[in-house]
Amino acid sequence: MIDDMLKLVGAVSGAMAGNYESRCVALVKREDNNGVGVSTAWTDDMGFETALLHSRVSPVERYISREDAEKGHEKWVAFAADTNNTEVVELGYESLIEDESVKIR
Repeated sequence: MIDDMLKLVGAVSGAMAGNYESRCVALVKREDNNGVGVSTAWTDDMGFETALLHSRVSPVERYISREDAEKGHEKWVAFAADTNNTEVVELGYESLIEDESVKIR
């Protein structure tokens, strides 16, 4: 559990270093997608990851390869654009944070 906590602290400090542009695979802003943005990027702790951007940032899928991340991004853009989709499972973090169902609109 201590290792997971250290990993999380390292990931948060790395994410705050301002290098999103170099890690970004694709980004669709909230205003361009019915109020739910989609960000897919490389993360130092979990690899490639897609997150939905709504009232908070909700990681929804992780990938092994950039190619998989690009395909997954397109899937999540379509999902988020559909206003009938109102809930997702937000992925947790290692042994520290459990997966959680959250409303996206």
